[in-house]
Amino acid sequence: MNIMSKFSKISISLFIVLFFGLSFFGFNLFRERNAATQTENEEIPNDEQTMEEELDAIADDSTSLADEDFVDNSAVDSSDDPEKESVEIEKNNFLDVSKNDCENKCKDFTDPDDLKYCQQICGLAATKKDVQEKSGCDLMQDLEKDYCLKDLAITKKDASICAQINDTNILKTCKNRIAQDMLESQKL
Repeated sequence: MNIMSKFSKISISLFIVLFFGLSFFGFNLFRERNAATQTENEEIPNDEQTMEEELDAIADDSTSLADEDFVDNSAVDSSDDPEKESVEIEKNNFLDVSKNDCENKCKDFTDPDDLKYCQQICGLAATKKDVQEKSGCDLMQDLEKDYCLKDLAITKKDASICAQINDTNILKTCKNRIAQDMLESQKL
């Protein structure tokens, strides 16, 4: 019996040592994995910070429109009157384009002007690369001018040009496209 009790004590001691060793190793591995994830999320490369600062500086109000979804027409402003805010937003929109319209590739729009507007908002219209100067856009009016300014801003990758766009949907699309292009160029 003496041998059996010695064997039991050794095996139990060995089991306890192995258990604590594996627990310590597992805890360190888990902690390092989570710490690395948190560090990656907290650190933003300088290029992205510069882009964010540039887009924030361009925004007319305290909320940057660059982070909003281009079909979300509920822009947040610091005004106290939500009814007045929605009227102002609707005043600057030619049409209300929903996410479903974009997913359907604007098939529900029959009027050529409405179809063109929907395609511009959804990013389905080709960007005109021949737009080189702002002076060409100054000769145009209303939506045509906004389209021209958007194309010019995207071509030159200059978000400050987007600030001159009157239509809020086109403004959002312009800023989103420039931000997207900047992020894609950083990945390459």
